[in-house]
Amino acid sequence: MARHLFAGFSGIVVAVAIPIVVMAVSYRLTDKSTHYTFEPRGQGSFEPRLANYVGFAQYIIGLATGSLALAAGSSILKSSGVLHWRFASPLTLLGASVIYGVCFIALINYFYEGFLHDAHSYKQFRYNLNNTFGFSCLLSFAIGYMWLAVIITKSS
Repeated sequence: MARHLFAGFSGIVVAVAIPIVVMAVSYRLTDKSTHYTFEPRGQGSFEPRLANYVGFAQYIIGLATGSLALAAGSSILKSSGVLHWRFASPLTLLGASVIYGVCFIALINYFYEGFLHDAHSYKQFRYNLNNTFGFSCLLSFAIGYMWLAVIITKSS
């Protein structure tokens, strides 16, 4: 049987690995242009898309925080008052998805604001950073939930 250093260790390793892998893939797949544009279809064309991106990230953040709150609340109903240690890793991933989602929302707005002032400020690193936090939010959430489903079905 595998040994764990502490509860949630595997989740931390996966939560750190996800953005590293996403950043590497994003760099590999993106054009090495001098700069990127938020608005290929003209001035103001990104704002509806920005609202979609932010809304989607907020949705994931809401689901993840709700799940974390529900898990914490359900531990109160247990006689020991704590969840089984196996829940730590998937819950860590759900927490990471919240962090990555908040970073995504903050950075996409910050970079877009910078782009509005200087159209050449949005370079490959910033583009890939947005991709990294956005997809890391989604992947952490999905993997965390799948991991949670496996643990719940194994223990019942």
